[in-house]
Parts: sequence; structure tokens; C-alpha cells
Amino acid sequence: MVNVLNNFDPSGASFTIVNAAGGSTGGFANVSNGRVPVANRSNGSFRVTVSGNTVVLDNYEGIIWSGSQGR
Repeated sequence: MVNVLNNFDPSGASFTIVNAAGGSTGGFANVSNGRVPVANRSNGSFRVTVSGNTVVLDNYEGIIWSGSQGR
């Protein structure tokens, strides 16, 4: 799960959360391609793409809350 803070609108955004420029070995036991829920948004999720040495979150889907509802 990930959190989105306050009124931040992640629509259209892409976040590279891991970039192992020198290469990596092994893998991630708890990360795979698919979707990850957003903890503080009841129906929000990001697409997760694991490719080579990078992990990217993008393609946000869900309701964008305003005010304190999205916290």
C-alpha cells in the first residue's frame, strides 16, 4: 500500500520508486506487476511496473478527494 498526502492529485503522474543504475540481483518478495492500493483513499490504486532495475508507480485510478476527506 502507498499513501497520498492531503489534496495531492496523482492523476497523470509517474513515480520511479526504485532505480538501480548499477544493476541489481535478486528480486522483491512483495512487489510484482499489477496494481497497488492507496491506503488513505478507499478506491484509489496505482499500476506497478517492475522492469529490469526499476519499479514505477503510474496510472492512478480513483477519486480525488478535497479537504480532509483524503487524509
